[in-house]
Amino acid sequence: MNHIRPRQGSALIEVIVAISIAALIVPPIFGLIQYAGRLSANAKMRTRAVTHAKAALEALTAQKNLRWGDFDTIPPIVNSLACPEYVYPSIVSNEWKLHSLTPTGGWEPIGNGLQGRLCLIKVLRDDATGKISPLGSGAPGTLNDNFIQAISQVQWDDGGAGKSVQLTTHITNWHAAP
Repeated sequence: MNHIRPRQGSALIEVIVAISIAALIVPPIFGLIQYAGRLSANAKMRTRAVTHAKAALEALTAQKNLRWGDFDTIPPIVNSLACPEYVYPSIVSNEWKLHSLTPTGGWEPIGNGLQGRLCLIKVLRDDATGKISPLGSGAPGTLNDNFIQAISQVQWDDGGAGKSVQLTTHITNWHAAP
């Protein structure tokens, strides 16, 4: 009988081909795993930032419910693209208080590499329509002492690239007489 014998060295060629294929496939897989880890870390930081931004707005709402008069100290600059003064809520003697961040550069360290601040702006209400005048519109209106625009900002450093989130809401003093 004629038996076909494997050629000598064919096993070595199969091993070299297998290693070559593995060398082409394994590095991109590790790159994808590393990229997924960075995405996960970014998502975690963004979630923390949004949570802190929402918490600052909730603290502001709690402050509003207790003492609307504390907002009288907001500078009367209205419809400005630049915030007149930054504040941040903190608990003092079991109550929410707003403290100014102007002397410290406008950011409050929150923790985990996050910094936050609130911008409170008194807004104008259009005398003709009763609607809030948009920022920078220059529309005639009356300063509304019972209505504040609150902008909550949180920022962090992501490997040299600054990232941030910003939430905006409007707070109304519903207890005020019309």
